[in-house]
Amino acid sequence: MEQQIATFALIGDLDAYGIRVPTARDGVGMVLGYEARRESAEFETDVAFQTGDLAGQGGATLPSAGAFNVRDYFGELIVPLFANLPGIYDSKLEFGYRYSDYSRFKSTDTYKIAGDYSPVQDIRFRAGYNRAVRTPNVVELAAPLNVALDGNTDPCAGEIDPTTGIVSGGATAAQCANDPLIAANPSLYGNIAENPAGQYNGQRGASDGLRAEKADTYSFGFVLQPTAIKNLSLSIDYYRIKVDGLIGGYGADTILDTCYTTGNLCDLIVRDPTAGLTFGSLWLGPNGYVVNTTQNTGSQKVRGVDFASNYKLKIPNAGSLNFDLVATRNLKQINEPIPGGDTYECQGKYGLQCGTPVPKWRHKFRTTWTAPYGNDYYSGLTVSGQWRYIGKVEADELSQPVSRDAKLGAQTYIDLYSSVTVFKSYTFRLGINNLLDNNPPIVGGANDLAGALPSVFGNGNTFPQVYDSLGRYIFFGVTMDL
Repeated sequence: MEQQIATFALIGDLDAYGIRVPTARDGVGMVLGYEARRESAEFETDVAFQTGDLAGQGGATLPSAGAFNVRDYFGELIVPLFANLPGIYDSKLEFGYRYSDYSRFKSTDTYKIAGDYSPVQDIRFRAGYNRAVRTPNVVELAAPLNVALDGNTDPCAGEIDPTTGIVSGGATAAQCANDPLIAANPSLYGNIAENPAGQYNGQRGASDGLRAEKADTYSFGFVLQPTAIKNLSLSIDYYRIKVDGLIGGYGADTILDTCYTTGNLCDLIVRDPTAGLTFGSLWLGPNGYVVNTTQNTGSQKVRGVDFASNYKLKIPNAGSLNFDLVATRNLKQINEPIPGGDTYECQGKYGLQCGTPVPKWRHKFRTTWTAPYGNDYYSGLTVSGQWRYIGKVEADELSQPVSRDAKLGAQTYIDLYSSVTVFKSYTFRLGINNLLDNNPPIVGGANDLAGALPSVFGNGNTFPQVYDSLGRYIFFGVTMDL
């Protein structure tokens, strides 16, 4: 991957030119700029990858290449309004705008407006609105169409249970009749092979006409720095975010569930039309799959509260202790994978609909001791410990029924870190993450009753982007300053 960037910007305090609100303490601040970028990527694979011959590969891995150019024009303005007035210690407004002209897709506009207000020195209220975008990256634009393992379920597969009259996949004969191939061949119901490994094919790759995601963020909160308590700061911010046109796939399992429950998206299900053992299959060969290409899908809404606090305690003749907390409380997360389709509440959940775990509460709390002494041989000795906490989650509706994996318990990790500077030039660092060597929560695949581990999001029977999947991690480093 290569990225080439050229940027030019003018940054200035306009107070020197007399541009200031008469009631303000400071002058107007301004930034104007231009940026040109080129993004390119090339992915090369050998014959074994391209033919899908490697054990556990799940399908061919094809080469790809792509690039695009973009020109940005941007500006930002900070306008102090009132200061040192009754009931107004300080206040200001902030404006920002960026226009981006892309070579591969439509131009985008992003902008923001924010404001700060301090009635007294101890507290500052803040609020803002931001329009943000995320354009498709090179990989998303260049990925070739390819059939590989993608989904975890096939509701219409398996033998018919004589007691319930329903196949082991869970869908009724009437629901499966929404599928064009099954509707034309009713005898398929109860005769489609079920994958004992819970792995089904999907067609992945780029779609034409991709456009940028758009997100609107509203936030407000306050920062408290009481003069009566030195070295203490506390901030609480509420946020509400909505993202439209998410770049990704609907999800093979979501497409199947939508078809068999509502009758929509059934044209994306391509069952193997070959007569014989593979007839109707979504895994016994490359001719059966669910079309799950990258496109602009539905939306996501998130509401929550961020907490941050810091306190430094000086200890006579013993240095200082610094306490730092960063935490998030997820109040609501609503996923709408298909525009105008069903919505799913995902706070506190994970699985085929919600993807990676979305705990209601998570935090990092770090305590750092700084030594009071030092000399020409060593200085700056610090020792810190951190507590990372990830709240419990449960499987979403599409991942039910589940037994063992219905809930993933809360996870706690302890990290240690220390550094010291020797001879004023060499800084040595030593740390241990996940000191107690805690194992990540294990999640079964579709063949393990649940289908709770999405193949797109999970890996190795867990979620390595959320939990520590490698266990205890020890690191050491040294920096030399000349």
